[in-house]
Amino acid sequence: MGKSEITFYAAAFLFLGIVFGSFSISFFWVIIPFLFALGWFRYVNHTIDKKVSILFLSAALLGVFYYHGFAVFEERREILPQNDEVFFGVVVGESKILEKTQIVPLKLLPPHRGQVTIFTTPLADFSYGEQLEIRGAVKNSLWPDENILSFPGIRKKGMSEGSLRQALINNKESWLRNFKILFSSHEATLLGGLTFGARGDFSEELRETMRRSGTTHIVALSGYNISILIWALERLLRSRFSRRFFFWLTMSLIGAFVLMVGAEASVTRAAIMGALILIATETGRFYSFRHAVLFAALGMSLWDPSLVRYDLGFQLSFLSLLGIALFEPILRRVLWGDEKKGSFLSWRENLSATISAQVAVLPVLALNFGVFSLTSILANVLILWAIPFIMALGFVTALLSLVHISLGFILQPLLHLALSYMLFIINGTALMSPVDLLWNGWLTLGYYIVLILIIFKYTDYEEISS
Repeated sequence: MGKSEITFYAAAFLFLGIVFGSFSISFFWVIIPFLFALGWFRYVNHTIDKKVSILFLSAALLGVFYYHGFAVFEERREILPQNDEVFFGVVVGESKILEKTQIVPLKLLPPHRGQVTIFTTPLADFSYGEQLEIRGAVKNSLWPDENILSFPGIRKKGMSEGSLRQALINNKESWLRNFKILFSSHEATLLGGLTFGARGDFSEELRETMRRSGTTHIVALSGYNISILIWALERLLRSRFSRRFFFWLTMSLIGAFVLMVGAEASVTRAAIMGALILIATETGRFYSFRHAVLFAALGMSLWDPSLVRYDLGFQLSFLSLLGIALFEPILRRVLWGDEKKGSFLSWRENLSATISAQVAVLPVLALNFGVFSLTSILANVLILWAIPFIMALGFVTALLSLVHISLGFILQPLLHLALSYMLFIINGTALMSPVDLLWNGWLTLGYYIVLILIIFKYTDYEEISS
């Protein structure tokens, strides 16, 4: 086993340790996946010596220690307000407006330290970077649960000193306001979600409609956005600058985009993988999909171990990606044989990719929502082909409207047609009844074991390893 293989599997066991730590699984049970891995190595005719075995087990135990050590560190570093006292904080994220409440993320200012989630009236208007004076009693929770403050007294104290992220978010807010001028309410909301992941203005009606149609995921930023951004930069800038300068410019703009849209798990994962592809291209090294996925997941979980268990976006992002990458080729061969011809509006590709992603995330959706929409397959086949087109036009319209709002009307008719079509499909498929599923953790475990066995049985080891 070469150094690259050892590094990969050591990282995999470290990540597994963090996963097990997040579920409070004892050290004894951490050995179980280690023994399973040994059997798998023998199955594919790999040999590992005693030192490497000890390294892998140590990595798994280190992952468990890391999770619990991180939890203790986060809990001890907090200094929260006591009782009904006055304190100060700064808004550090996008407010989420619901029917009767507004959720505002707040970072405490000295002498306090930590973060608090405020539930307040939906009529108030809060901006990223705004300083607030608060009076209220904070409900303290153990990490990673949120510290909550419900309907406190709030006084605005002005904006904090400007930062790069604040400037980027202000730009995004300007673009979203322009969308509201150019399009109807639902069209503007959907376009803002597709291009910038903005979901604060989604009405309860639209949220429920998208949930029932199984299309909520389309407004969770992903590799679509990053790939479109890289594609646009290549077309516009690559010929104008040297390869090295273009590389650093693209990396910087990807980072700026991630900051602007809130650094959600799905777009962060996509950005990391996009950056790895760019680095591999720039340095002339071979790009490995499995290495990129693993190190993206490991890097994010080391930064915040709670993502593994408590961030649904993190789970759905990686599972759907793995489903499309590993299960979709198998499904495609079953459905269409070895034929590689294209199809009208790419319906074959969209169908197999949608089913594969749904197969991968089904247990997670069932555990979290207790409902699974079979109509989501139909809805996704009918709208996925249009998403890159809408995103690209949305980005261009946002830039044009920033120069002058009248320029935004140049592409408005095309976007209006595309968004109207998408809303028609979403509303139509939402009328079909979803399927209620009774699910638990043991069913989830068994489901993924069967799925993994299917993937390994019908996929060459060399294909999985690349």
